[in-house]
Amino acid sequence: MKKRTRREFLGDSAKVVAGIGMAASADLLLPKNAGAQTASNPIVIENQKQGTSDWEIWNPSMNNEISGYASKMAVKKGSSIAFYVSTAEPQFYAEVFRLGWYGGLGGCRYTDVYTFPGKKQTVPTPNATTGLVNCNWTSIGSLDIPTTWTNGLYVVRLTASNTGTQSYIPFVVYDERRADYLFQIPFTTWQAYNNFGGKSLYDFNSTSNKRAYKVSFNRPLAQGWGAGYLIAWEICMLRFLEREGFDVNYVSDYETHTNPNLLPLYKTFIVAGHDEYWTRQMRVNVDTALTKRVNMAFFAANCAFWQVRFESSTYTPNPIMTCYKSAALDPYYATAANRPYTTVMFKDPIVNLPEGKLMGVEYQDYDAQGDIVIENPNHWVFAGTGAVAGTRLPGLVGVEYDRITANSPSNIVRLAHSPVTSAELGTGYSDMTIYTAPSGASVFSAGTITWVNGLDSYNTKFSLPNLVNPIAQQVTRNVLNRFAGR
Repeated sequence: MKKRTRREFLGDSAKVVAGIGMAASADLLLPKNAGAQTASNPIVIENQKQGTSDWEIWNPSMNNEISGYASKMAVKKGSSIAFYVSTAEPQFYAEVFRLGWYGGLGGCRYTDVYTFPGKKQTVPTPNATTGLVNCNWTSIGSLDIPTTWTNGLYVVRLTASNTGTQSYIPFVVYDERRADYLFQIPFTTWQAYNNFGGKSLYDFNSTSNKRAYKVSFNRPLAQGWGAGYLIAWEICMLRFLEREGFDVNYVSDYETHTNPNLLPLYKTFIVAGHDEYWTRQMRVNVDTALTKRVNMAFFAANCAFWQVRFESSTYTPNPIMTCYKSAALDPYYATAANRPYTTVMFKDPIVNLPEGKLMGVEYQDYDAQGDIVIENPNHWVFAGTGAVAGTRLPGLVGVEYDRITANSPSNIVRLAHSPVTSAELGTGYSDMTIYTAPSGASVFSAGTITWVNGLDSYNTKFSLPNLVNPIAQQVTRNVLNRFAGR
């Protein structure tokens, strides 16, 4: 992928996180999924709590007036997580919210407002060889996570005392409760595009137009006022799942990497939006879960594309993420034992784990635009939608797209075949697919990043078109209900 041209559409994506609070979020078009709601479902119980829109940012920190990061991407219930904040202002305020539906307000307050003395902390110069920016900030303290907190995606909202500018620190609170679904939050992909301190894994937004080969989780996320691309894409899936009452747990991709026993606790593994950067162990753990009859639902595109490695950091428990994107540059290529971990594309013969063998489809191009065009309306995926052959879902092929390739399973079923215009290929097709693995598990792929924008209207707050589509919503319900055995 040529990333320089990608500046335009990533700039457009940044607009998605540049205007929180501009307008009220429209409701979903179809009723809640009553079949998923039970008295014992903790997501249903959680969303009966008092909601608030106060989690949103109204005065964003645009020039690092205040920023921060956490000691972990995810914290297990009963454990603690530390936070690191930098601001030149004399004081700042921190408060924690869980994100969900909550009657459409989107958040629930989980702590009081805490006041801390401000401290301007040093942003290190990028390493001359690797471009690594690895902050060694002083912690403001740790937060003990009670076992009573609900599994989910949380944000710390930081507010500077004088200017009132604000930013986020996102983190997951997780447990190992058995549930129908496990939703992976793509911290690795957010970090790959993060250019805090001047360097990301891309030339287009790195100083001197030269990317880093190593990036650190010990630094704030520059995009989304500290939230990465959460509010661009993944939040729409989160809001849909919680409004519908699906029994879902959340996890960061780092836990997918470290815990091979986690995924088999769930009936379905969910990926949404954009989840591009995986470690080899992540891929192995997901592939193994598929052999254990865990279903896979990729409401996304361009997933499991670049192989990365995690390395220990000198500072907090957060890792360093390495991705040379070139065998010639990566020292692991020189050693036979290390060669399979070379940081190139998964489909590269060195790695030989093309994403199409898992997802059924593979990445094609970026800066994509098009309508989903339904090809196979009699499939159960489209039950209750009223769709016929040729029915269009306007605007839902977007940003990046996938299609069937030679690596796709032989029994793959094409559900939609959608013409696309894009940056490099010019024209092509995005494919929505499903197939059954030898284990009996099913794998669904939407073939587009912007599928999630068809599920929830939150992003209309950013003056973006309302792409919510009742067919996309019903397809998602059908897939998730079937995958849970309902």
